[in-house]
Amino acid sequence: MPFPKELAKPAIRALRIAGFDSIDALHNQRYADIAKLHGVGDKALKTITAELARRGLAWQKEDANA
Repeated sequence: MPFPKELAKPAIRALRIAGFDSIDALHNQRYADIAKLHGVGDKALKTITAELARRGLAWQKEDANA
């Protein structure tokens, strides 16, 4: 299963358009960058964060110099 069933279709569509085909593909992506995608809201971000954690993965650390 590329994305968890709890993830809404608009979020899945936005992620696929951005080139991501699974939760695993979001590992080491910046939270802020994914949050900017149209269709990915707070609920989707919470679902993604929880699923990443469940798999032992995480968002990329925000660069303090950026």
